[in-house]
Amino acid sequence: MRLVDSGYDDHSLTPVLELPVVGTLRPGATPKAYSSRDVLSLLYIYFVVGFLFEALPALTQPVFATYFGLSHPDVGLVGGVLFVMATSKVLIGVLSDCFPLFGYRRKTWIVFAAVGLTAFFVTLASLPHDPPYTPHLIPQVSKDEGHRAVLLCACAAFFLVLANVPADALMVEMAQREASVVRGRLLSLVYAVRYMGTTMAQLVAEASLASTAFGGDYSFALGLPAYFGILACLSAIVVPVVLVWFTHEPRRGSVNCPEYLGEFWSVVQTRAMWQILLFAFLFNACGVLTATMDHPTVLTWAHVTPTMRKWANIAGGLGMPLGFLVAGWRGTEWNWRVAVVASTVAFASLKALAGVATACHVIDSPTLFLVLDEGARVPLAIAFIVTTYNYIEGTPPGKEGITYGMLSSLHNVSYGTLPLVGMAIIDRLLPPKSADRTDDDDTTEMRRAVATIYLLGLAWALVSCVCVFLLPQHKHHVKFLKGYGGQQPIAAMLTLLLCVGSIVAAITLTVLALLPSSVL
Repeated sequence: MRLVDSGYDDHSLTPVLELPVVGTLRPGATPKAYSSRDVLSLLYIYFVVGFLFEALPALTQPVFATYFGLSHPDVGLVGGVLFVMATSKVLIGVLSDCFPLFGYRRKTWIVFAAVGLTAFFVTLASLPHDPPYTPHLIPQVSKDEGHRAVLLCACAAFFLVLANVPADALMVEMAQREASVVRGRLLSLVYAVRYMGTTMAQLVAEASLASTAFGGDYSFALGLPAYFGILACLSAIVVPVVLVWFTHEPRRGSVNCPEYLGEFWSVVQTRAMWQILLFAFLFNACGVLTATMDHPTVLTWAHVTPTMRKWANIAGGLGMPLGFLVAGWRGTEWNWRVAVVASTVAFASLKALAGVATACHVIDSPTLFLVLDEGARVPLAIAFIVTTYNYIEGTPPGKEGITYGMLSSLHNVSYGTLPLVGMAIIDRLLPPKSADRTDDDDTTEMRRAVATIYLLGLAWALVSCVCVFLLPQHKHHVKFLKGYGGQQPIAAMLTLLLCVGSIVAAITLTVLALLPSSVL
């Protein structure tokens, strides 16, 4: 044993064995202390990412639609850009892997994106804002200002994803240096902090955009300059945090892109990789359909007011970090298949219990309904993070951006497009609409249909559990598949076509939806 610089705690020497830590996937300093400067830097980046991913879409209804009086497709532009960029993460991952900025593949890209975010938010905070849009008084001024605000926010959305992808690749690199017994803990901690940022953004949006001018119920709000000022400060702090605190990333030269893509294709042909990709696509698709199977009428039947629902949603947001931390500190050596099936069934069962019991007159307490409905987020978080553990195990060194970007893109494609399929299924199950019937009708037929919708969500969860045969059982199973699973180019090609085709289709549909009808 000898003393070496740990790389994760400046001004200290850590006793380590000269041999690499048992079970690590790559050489380098092991993040033993999750309070080290590099880890804290990464966590702050993810807090900001989670905050901004919630803060930008939160502008859609209160600001763009109500305050500025904009109409579709202007209102949906920011969300559309975010979705298109999120489903294009694989391309940004290639950019980060192959083309370092000033010798660094991750930190300089993050700094560049943070500077862009800060510039756009400072501009938005500095703009003068007219009174709220009033059709009969000032129908044009607020709309012109609204178009400018939407465009600036859309540009900020581009830079947000540009910061997110290199951060994901950086997180994978650091997580692969964890010992096998705890590998996955850093990933769990990162996502817990990210969702804490999401919850904090909901609170800030409630304090800033809930006055009557934004269609809210309160007489006072911080307003747009303060809101964008907060976003600008959070983004600006990323720059010194990454440049000063984050120290471990080595300098690298540029990569030959054709050779890089050829190597990635060789990796995709392995059973370990194409199974991971296929599992990510199928499981996320069924999971989204599970989550979509609900109906807002149950809120009325359970006597849940909009204000109660809003604050319960904010409080329930803490269930996601709780689930991530439980899995990270207790589940790094779980059997992945068992954990995913158990948590998926638990999530769907809690959702179905809340919906079916309310529809069948068993539950009429808003508190009990919200506890069941929001409590389902804990097993949902466990299912999500456990399925993500195999991403860390399967990502090859040097291909972190493209691999994790591809897997993230598949996740985002499902959440961006399949809710439309779920809504179509729900419409078919509901009683036919007529002049005498609305979705708020409290009839036996309507309650039976809503109960069926929730039971169908449970059925989709059971279908998603069938996909776990594609998921390795644990970390050593991934290692076995890498070494002895062989290559299946036909299966890999079909999987890639399915994944890439779904990404292209989702982006195309989103862009067409954003275009004015006169253009089509």
